[in-house]
Amino acid sequence: MVEKIRKDEHSLAASDLVEDPFHGSVNYAKLDLLNRDRVIDVVKGNDVIVHFAASPLTQSWESHVENMRVNVEGTLNILDAARKHDVKKAIYSW
Repeated sequence: MVEKIRKDEHSLAASDLVEDPFHGSVNYAKLDLLNRDRVIDVVKGNDVIVHFAASPLTQSWESHVENMRVNVEGTLNILDAARKHDVKKAIYSW
């Protein structure tokens, strides 16, 4: 999705729990969705959020409570940040 957005010449910011997989070619933030203040900071200045973040399936088997926290609380943090910064649209992919 990041490559598609870049090809269409839209600006974007990407984030994940891992170090920058794009090697500086996009605006990237290493981000834990459970860190509410950091999510609010990263969302600032964006018009649209495309939310693909979720725990890996294996984590749902190994730690269902942590899996629920990332998927539910993390999504809530994104939506709260979007509301705080007047983001125009949030797209969520399950």
